[in-house]
Amino acid sequence: MKRSEMLLAIGRQFPTIHMECDIDELLQFLERQGMQPPAIPKEYVFDDSGEGAVVMFNEWEPEITQQTINEALEHIGKKGVIGEMEITE
Repeated sequence: MKRSEMLLAIGRQFPTIHMECDIDELLQFLERQGMQPPAIPKEYVFDDSGEGAVVMFNEWEPEITQQTINEALEHIGKKGVIGEMEITE
């Protein structure tokens, strides 16, 4: 889950909370108190016997930004495909 998705979920579940506090500040407070983001698979590691396992980390999924789109397009361009995309609201 992305951090922005959590903020939207809190806002939908508690529609009047924004009248008392900023939802982003609330989430920052909860994180400072020890609340962790959901566990997501991050790495695939192998032990000495060759057995593999997925390592889970508690962190927010990366947000999609214009920069991440540009980086993805640059990577695709290195594969011989050319494209362009822009985030619009």
